[in-house]
Amino acid sequence: LSSSSSSDDIEIDTFWELMPSLVASRFPNVPDDSLKRVAGMVEHALHPNNQELLEKSILDNPWRPHDEIHAYMPGLGETTPFWDTSELSICQKLSENFETIRSEYEALLTDKKDRFQSVTSMNYESGWKTLVLFYNGHRIPDFPYHLCPKT
Repeated sequence: LSSSSSSDDIEIDTFWELMPSLVASRFPNVPDDSLKRVAGMVEHALHPNNQELLEKSILDNPWRPHDEIHAYMPGLGETTPFWDTSELSICQKLSENFETIRSEYEALLTDKKDRFQSVTSMNYESGWKTLVLFYNGHRIPDFPYHLCPKT
């Protein structure tokens, strides 16, 4: 990571300058060019003024709330904010199984315990909540999986 910044009054701990070599030592067979994006992601997460690190296309896009970006991987290229649902097989599967999904969702609503939660800070103000079925690939203890056996 670079300790240089456009603001002279911002200092980055020199430990973070070692990050590229630490990442490279963990992945010795990966070319340095491929690791630059990983180092850039870590730098964005730790940089005191991380808005300076964002690409111009992000800063200029009114649909990207760049002041709320909490995870950023530089160099991924242009984004597509909206996809045609016919291009995504998961959308077809969801449409085909809508009745089953809705019925199992409604069964979960009859459960007396509120299992919905706001999982990111962006959701708190909007009121968006998520029903978490698995956490880090593991089943959640005491979750009523019998109410949603197919989904």
